[in-house]
Amino acid sequence: MTTAVSFLPGSADLEGVMAALRGWSNQTGAEPRMLSGWESEDPAFGPPRDLAMQLTHLPAAPHRYTYCRDFAAARDLAAAHFGQRLTLNGRALTAEHVALVANGTQSLLLALAVLRERGVRRLVVAAPCYYSAVAIARHLGMTTRIVPAGDFLTGRLDGAALARAANHAATAVLLTNPAYSLGVEYTPERLNAVLAALPSGTPVVLDETRLGLPWHRAAPWYGADLPGEVLVVRSPSKVFGLHGAKLGILLAPPSWIRLAERL
Repeated sequence: MTTAVSFLPGSADLEGVMAALRGWSNQTGAEPRMLSGWESEDPAFGPPRDLAMQLTHLPAAPHRYTYCRDFAAARDLAAAHFGQRLTLNGRALTAEHVALVANGTQSLLLALAVLRERGVRRLVVAAPCYYSAVAIARHLGMTTRIVPAGDFLTGRLDGAALARAANHAATAVLLTNPAYSLGVEYTPERLNAVLAALPSGTPVVLDETRLGLPWHRAAPWYGADLPGEVLVVRSPSKVFGLHGAKLGILLAPPSWIRLAERL
């Protein structure tokens, strides 16, 4: 049995939160996980002010670089590696299902931009999540609705609430696995149950940038057959500790990948 926690970001009184964490630790014998602060929606939540100011002063034009779609061999290797146990709508992964991107955040930007180009105007976010994804969606002009987890100590998703929130036109869903920053990794069975509960045809961004940290199995990624409307974001550079050599991988239907590359 777990203890539900209600935590408002920015609140000065955290005694209730700490008491709940201690109670949960006593009940389970496990160390409590970090809370992300997404239990309630706060439009002002974002990066530190000083960091935001630095970002606004960066040059508008990026430095010249070779776009990763040119690396055909790398895309073949990525498809072969992830495709060992993962299929999209019953189809084995090929290089056409893969986009190689500079980092995980840019992969999220491209995934959400693809959805916007396909008519999505509203994003339902399963909390906890990576705050930049919400900031990106708002920057792209999407309305965001944050759905709190059913239990923030275990990261249990509220599938029924997500399904109700997604039952609107031009709506997509963002799921983060593992739950950022709790570190709770959802099983393929749990993910399939949540995806199956969503309205038919709902596009989903599955942010798995940190999947595989820490390793609990021989391979860091699970096998599954995901629906055709799912875009999967992964980042091997984090799993293998190569933080200085950034790499993001976007897995999606070929037509969506081509749209991402045009964008």
